[in-house]
Amino acid sequence: VHSVHTAVENMRSEQKFIFTQFLMGIVSYLVAHIMQMWIYFRPRIALTVTAPLVMFLVTMGYYVWFIVTTLILDESHSITGQIDTWDAYGHIEDLDEAHYK
Repeated sequence: VHSVHTAVENMRSEQKFIFTQFLMGIVSYLVAHIMQMWIYFRPRIALTVTAPLVMFLVTMGYYVWFIVTTLILDESHSITGQIDTWDAYGHIEDLDEAHYK
């Protein structure tokens, strides 16, 4: 039980950082393709491709902001993710801890 609670706490502590990395990866991917268009193609073609990609990037940023501000709960209103039913088994020693002591 202790190891499950520890895993849930660790995932919760890393959640915002991982989500930020995911969003930065998408933004980096789109910006890389915009720069690739300017390197490989003539300016007129590159501008034609850049305009929709920039519009998509801005629209995606707006919707991510809107969804995150709407759905993210304060720490006081969020749940811990721990399973209360397993509290009765909290006194039982973990097999891995007992074996590797």
